[in-house]
Amino acid sequence: MLAAMASPVQEPCIFDAIQGRMPGGRRVLVFPLPFQGHINPMLQLADVLHGRGLAVTVLHTYFNALDPALHPAFDFVPVPDGVPADVAESGNVIAIIEAMNAAMEANGSAALRDILQSVLGDQGQPPAACIIFDANLLAVPIASAALGLPTLVLRTASAACLGCFLAYPMLHKKGYLPPQESKLFLPVKELPPLRVRDLFYSRKSNHEGMQKLVARAGEATKNSAGLVINTFDALETAELERIRQQLDIPIWLDTQPSRSVLYVSFGSLASMDSNEFFEVAWGLANSGHPFLWVLRPDLVHDSNGLCLPDGFEDAIEGRGKVIQWAPQQIVLAHRAIGGFWTHNGWNSTLESISEGIPMICRPQFADQMMNTRYVEKRWGVGFELEGELERGKIEIAIRKLMKERDGYEMRERAIGLKEKVADCLKPGGSSRIAIEKLFQEDYCHGELTAMAGVEAEQIGDVVRGGGSCRRRVLMFPLPFQGHINPMLQLADVLHGQGLAVTVLHTHFNALDPGLHPEFNFVPVPDGVPADVAASGNMNSIILAMNAAMEASAGVGDVLASVLGDEGSRAACLVIDANLLAVQKAATRLGLPTLVLRTGSAANMGCFFAFPMLHQKGYLPPQGHFHAILVPINF
Repeated sequence: MLAAMASPVQEPCIFDAIQGRMPGGRRVLVFPLPFQGHINPMLQLADVLHGRGLAVTVLHTYFNALDPALHPAFDFVPVPDGVPADVAESGNVIAIIEAMNAAMEANGSAALRDILQSVLGDQGQPPAACIIFDANLLAVPIASAALGLPTLVLRTASAACLGCFLAYPMLHKKGYLPPQESKLFLPVKELPPLRVRDLFYSRKSNHEGMQKLVARAGEATKNSAGLVINTFDALETAELERIRQQLDIPIWLDTQPSRSVLYVSFGSLASMDSNEFFEVAWGLANSGHPFLWVLRPDLVHDSNGLCLPDGFEDAIEGRGKVIQWAPQQIVLAHRAIGGFWTHNGWNSTLESISEGIPMICRPQFADQMMNTRYVEKRWGVGFELEGELERGKIEIAIRKLMKERDGYEMRERAIGLKEKVADCLKPGGSSRIAIEKLFQEDYCHGELTAMAGVEAEQIGDVVRGGGSCRRRVLMFPLPFQGHINPMLQLADVLHGQGLAVTVLHTHFNALDPGLHPEFNFVPVPDGVPADVAASGNMNSIILAMNAAMEASAGVGDVLASVLGDEGSRAACLVIDANLLAVQKAATRLGLPTLVLRTGSAANMGCFFAFPMLHQKGYLPPQGHFHAILVPINF
């Protein structure tokens, strides 16, 4: 739910959303950030809800504590905040929020969870429907999730401010933040009409701390069940629409029939020229089919900006939706999605299969062609859209997948694969067993052999933390999204098993530590020239990165520094196999390395077969060779 709180038209939507969470629920909990500009809007919202018949319980900190006597209609529950006296007296808002969050999040937010549990268990009060909280109170969603309590976020500032918060990672990546004196009056073209000097920023606070807070508050907003914004539609129409584009995708999908929508996304690196872009647009429009199209700003490689064809938006009104980003796994899991037009990166392929969604495949490079071959010929859950992109061919492909018998059969097979994949993730399933092996003394047999000179028993003990070995794992992903995501997913699993995690990352496409507060992050110089980085050529970037790392002692110095940390000792380094210089540096330091292959097993088999493929003339491919079947069952 997205609502402009001050607009009377939206008020029933807020009420219905809260009531809809728990049909018998007649109470709402609210937890404001303890500053007057945040307290007043929260209490105004509480008054609105109370006026509609809901009981209200207000949680509040000791810092700047509320006076219950001023609001006799509400119940008040104090929450210890842990803000030291000197910090409170400093008046530094960011420092106070950081201290508050650190105290409340201690021990997994146990203290706040206990208070919430007590409030929920109060037999003298109606059942609680949800908690509405300020997004800066980062412990609230953690504690609420543990208790199964739905959360809604109140943003007390403008929609434009929220848009800036949600754009914080982009603003840093593109160099707008932290602001530089020479750039203060430059326009922020992604957030018109803002200039650099207008962005949300504080000179009084540590910039890294502020960046982390804003990023986490943004994630808390995205992950909540609903959102209320303290503004008027009439004042911020465009800003609210931009936010709806980012956050309201599930609501639009809710209005569509089951299995009716084609989801279209070509990943984070694939691109096309302007002619192909127009053909795709009109192919989607002319198909007559509902679609959700993720349109990256840099998708068209020979254009300074994206402009949809004239008449396109009128042609798709009520049937198609074009957005810049989507939470892909959530979208694919939605009941309205019936097909996926994809570039067939391995992560996208896995996510589609995991949700039982058949595919139109349009591979471009790397392992995408191989993944497409398996999707079409081995698993029968999709087909390749070959040749030039032309609107007529696109219409036919969409209808084949979404309406015809072939598409129905692919969908049935995809649902069958989904069930098999789900079995792998259950206790006793192959994926669960593979993770458990990582924590057993007899780990590392066959193809998962450890580094030469390190015994299998040592590695098992190292990863488990047995004997004199430590309790920490280092992770170093290749800095592309299709490699970063699987590495962080593995890190989540290892962290969940009790291991501390340190993530090493390059400056190129640097990770945002604020999105993963449970991990330690260490930057590593990568030496990628600006022109190579700007080219977007993945192979060139990897070659430049390895060359620079091997030519300097930077990566070795960083690893040595991390290993010398007097905290928990490092068990091993999990790396992407493409980071050749990192493995060499780890070997020199005697640090065991494990490799994470982010592509398919077939892709790994092809890598191992590369010398043979060249020797037999399959590679490099030449003209007619494209259609020849390689006799290793690809």
